[in-house]
Amino acid sequence: MVTKENVMQEYFAKDLIAKAVKKEEEANKLYTEAAAKAKHAEVKKLFTELAEQELEHKKILLDMDMDQLEKNTPQKISDPKLTQIVEPTSLSDEFTLQEAILFAIKREEEAYNFYKEFAALAEDEKLKNVFENLASMEMGHKTSLEGMYEQNIYNEN
Repeated sequence: MVTKENVMQEYFAKDLIAKAVKKEEEANKLYTEAAAKAKHAEVKKLFTELAEQELEHKKILLDMDMDQLEKNTPQKISDPKLTQIVEPTSLSDEFTLQEAILFAIKREEEAYNFYKEFAALAEDEKLKNVFENLASMEMGHKTSLEGMYEQNIYNEN
Protein backbone atom coordinates (compact mmCIF):
# COMPACT_ATOMS: atom_id res chain seq x y z
CA MET A 1 0.00 0.00 0.00
CA VAL A 2 1.32 3.42 -0.95
CA THR A 3 1.30 5.79 1.97
CA LYS A 4 2.10 9.46 2.24
CA GLU A 5 5.13 8.50 4.35
CA ASN A 6 6.44 6.10 1.66
CA VAL A 7 6.02 8.73 -1.03
CA MET A 8 7.83 11.32 1.12
CA GLN A 9 10.66 8.88 1.85
CA GLU A 10 11.03 8.06 -1.84
CA TYR A 11 11.06 11.76 -2.76
CA PHE A 12 13.62 12.46 -0.01
CA ALA A 13 15.79 9.56 -1.20
CA LYS A 14 15.68 10.74 -4.81
CA ASP A 15 16.55 14.27 -3.70
CA LEU A 16 19.56 13.06 -1.70
CA ILE A 17 20.76 10.95 -4.61
CA ALA A 18 20.37 13.87 -7.04
CA LYS A 19 22.43 16.07 -4.70
CA ALA A 20 25.08 13.37 -4.41
CA VAL A 21 25.25 13.02 -8.21
CA LYS A 22 25.71 16.78 -8.49
CA LYS A 23 28.49 16.64 -5.89
CA GLU A 24 30.30 13.94 -7.86
CA GLU A 25 29.93 15.93 -11.09
CA GLU A 26 31.38 19.01 -9.39
CA ALA A 27 34.31 16.99 -8.04
CA ASN A 28 34.95 15.50 -11.48
CA LYS A 29 34.89 18.96 -13.04
CA LEU A 30 37.26 20.34 -10.39
CA TYR A 31 39.78 17.52 -10.82
CA THR A 32 39.49 17.62 -14.63
CA GLU A 33 40.18 21.37 -14.67
CA ALA A 34 43.05 20.87 -12.23
CA ALA A 35 44.55 18.19 -14.47
CA ALA A 36 44.24 20.44 -17.53
CA LYS A 37 45.99 23.32 -15.75
CA ALA A 38 48.70 21.26 -14.06
CA LYS A 39 52.22 21.91 -15.28
CA HIS A 40 53.80 18.91 -13.56
CA ALA A 41 53.18 15.47 -15.11
CA GLU A 42 52.72 13.68 -11.78
CA VAL A 43 50.17 16.29 -10.65
CA LYS A 44 48.28 15.99 -13.96
CA LYS A 45 48.20 12.20 -13.56
CA LEU A 46 46.94 12.41 -9.96
CA PHE A 47 44.10 14.79 -10.84
CA THR A 48 43.14 12.75 -13.91
CA GLU A 49 42.84 9.60 -11.81
CA LEU A 50 40.79 11.41 -9.18
CA ALA A 51 38.46 12.81 -11.87
CA GLU A 52 37.88 9.26 -13.14
CA GLN A 53 37.11 8.02 -9.63
CA GLU A 54 34.47 10.72 -9.21
CA LEU A 55 32.80 9.58 -12.46
CA GLU A 56 32.74 6.05 -11.04
CA HIS A 57 30.95 7.34 -7.95
CA LYS A 58 28.41 9.13 -10.14
CA LYS A 59 27.85 5.90 -12.07
CA ILE A 60 27.32 4.00 -8.83
CA LEU A 61 24.69 6.52 -7.77
CA LEU A 62 22.90 6.43 -11.11
CA ASP A 63 23.02 2.65 -11.53
CA MET A 64 22.51 1.63 -7.94
CA ASP A 65 20.36 -1.31 -7.10
CA MET A 66 19.10 -0.45 -3.66
CA ASP A 67 18.37 -4.10 -2.83
CA GLN A 68 21.93 -5.12 -3.68
CA LEU A 69 23.56 -2.23 -1.82
CA GLU A 70 21.50 -2.97 1.25
CA LYS A 71 23.45 -6.22 1.54
CA ASN A 72 26.87 -4.54 1.25
CA THR A 73 28.32 -3.64 4.60
CA PRO A 74 30.46 -0.49 4.44
CA GLN A 75 34.13 -1.16 5.11
CA LYS A 76 35.58 0.32 8.25
CA ILE A 77 38.56 2.43 7.26
CA SER A 78 40.74 4.24 9.75
CA ASP A 79 41.37 7.95 9.29
CA PRO A 80 45.00 8.99 9.87
CA LYS A 81 43.76 12.57 10.44
CA LEU A 82 46.42 14.21 8.27
CA THR A 83 43.87 16.87 7.34
CA GLN A 84 43.94 18.17 10.89
CA ILE A 85 47.37 19.62 10.16
CA VAL A 86 46.62 20.60 6.56
CA GLU A 87 45.46 24.07 5.70
CA PRO A 88 42.90 24.29 2.90
CA THR A 89 44.39 25.58 -0.32
CA SER A 90 42.97 26.94 -3.51
CA LEU A 91 43.71 25.32 -6.81
CA SER A 92 46.86 26.37 -8.64
CA ASP A 93 48.43 25.35 -11.94
CA GLU A 94 51.80 25.58 -10.18
CA PHE A 95 50.98 22.88 -7.62
CA THR A 96 53.83 20.62 -6.68
CA LEU A 97 52.96 16.97 -6.12
CA GLN A 98 52.90 17.67 -2.37
CA GLU A 99 50.44 20.55 -2.75
CA ALA A 100 48.26 18.56 -5.16
CA ILE A 101 48.06 15.60 -2.78
CA LEU A 102 47.20 17.86 0.17
CA PHE A 103 44.54 19.63 -1.93
CA ALA A 104 43.02 16.28 -2.93
CA ILE A 105 43.14 14.93 0.64
CA LYS A 106 41.14 17.90 1.84
CA ARG A 107 38.57 17.48 -0.96
CA GLU A 108 38.18 13.76 -0.27
CA GLU A 109 37.64 14.50 3.42
CA GLU A 110 34.92 16.99 2.48
CA ALA A 111 33.26 14.34 0.29
CA TYR A 112 33.48 11.83 3.13
CA ASN A 113 31.79 14.28 5.51
CA PHE A 114 29.13 15.04 2.87
CA TYR A 115 28.17 11.36 2.58
CA LYS A 116 28.29 10.78 6.34
CA GLU A 117 25.83 13.67 6.77
CA PHE A 118 23.56 12.20 4.10
CA ALA A 119 23.74 8.79 5.76
CA ALA A 120 22.64 10.40 9.01
CA LEU A 121 19.72 12.11 7.25
CA ALA A 122 18.51 9.01 5.41
CA GLU A 123 15.63 7.29 7.13
CA ASP A 124 15.54 4.34 4.77
CA GLU A 125 18.13 1.73 5.78
CA LYS A 126 18.95 0.89 2.15
CA LEU A 127 19.66 4.52 1.34
CA LYS A 128 21.61 4.98 4.57
CA ASN A 129 23.77 2.02 3.54
CA VAL A 130 24.34 3.52 0.07
CA PHE A 131 25.69 6.72 1.60
CA GLU A 132 27.74 4.83 4.18
CA ASN A 133 29.33 2.86 1.33
CA LEU A 134 30.07 6.06 -0.60
CA ALA A 135 31.55 7.64 2.54
CA SER A 136 33.71 4.57 2.95
CA MET A 137 34.95 4.91 -0.66
CA GLU A 138 35.83 8.56 -0.08
CA MET A 139 37.69 7.67 3.11
CA GLY A 140 39.50 4.99 1.14
CA HIS A 141 40.61 7.61 -1.39
CA LYS A 142 41.70 9.95 1.38
CA THR A 143 43.65 7.17 3.09
CA SER A 144 45.26 6.20 -0.21
CA LEU A 145 46.27 9.82 -0.85
CA GLU A 146 47.69 10.06 2.67
CA GLY A 147 49.72 6.93 2.01
CA MET A 148 50.95 8.49 -1.23
CA TYR A 149 51.84 11.64 0.70
CA GLU A 150 53.74 9.66 3.30
CA GLN A 151 55.58 7.60 0.69
CA ASN A 152 56.43 10.43 -1.73
CA ILE A 153 56.73 13.50 0.47
CA TYR A 154 57.11 12.73 4.16
CA ASN A 155 59.68 9.96 3.73
CA GLU A 156 61.72 12.10 1.33
CA ASN A 157 62.00 14.98 3.83
